[in-house]
Amino acid sequence: MADEPIDLIHLAGEGSSFVLRIRGTFPGSDDLLDGELRIDTTFVTGRLQMWLAQDTVDAWRDALDVLDAGDDVVWDTGTRGPMVSLEHEEFERVAITVRDPDASGVGVTVPIPLDDGWFDDAYDRLDRVWQQWFGSA
Repeated sequence: MADEPIDLIHLAGEGSSFVLRIRGTFPGSDDLLDGELRIDTTFVTGRLQMWLAQDTVDAWRDALDVLDAGDDVVWDTGTRGPMVSLEHEEFERVAITVRDPDASGVGVTVPIPLDDGWFDDAYDRLDRVWQQWFGSA
């Protein structure tokens, strides 16, 4: 049975969303994950295919820890991948900026509210990705 896709990152609210869906392992590789980053707003929609190594997924845990502590963070998704920054804003919102300097040269910032249970859900999603593709959390 094929592994089910998991949204490693899922932020949504006020008509906008930021999702990084892990679709499985990259074809021909046992250690790279095939992902799709998707941003949807009332103004712009964008998608970007990503390949994530185990250390990139682990770096997301570090980024979550920093963000959960109330600080802003930049998640470096790896060589030739997009840079994702998350900055706290007023009213329990986070501004997510994605920059894709190597492939498209495009950057976009999307403000999205953080609900009370978002961090618990984010850590749970991360653990499920680890368990499904790397064997443990």
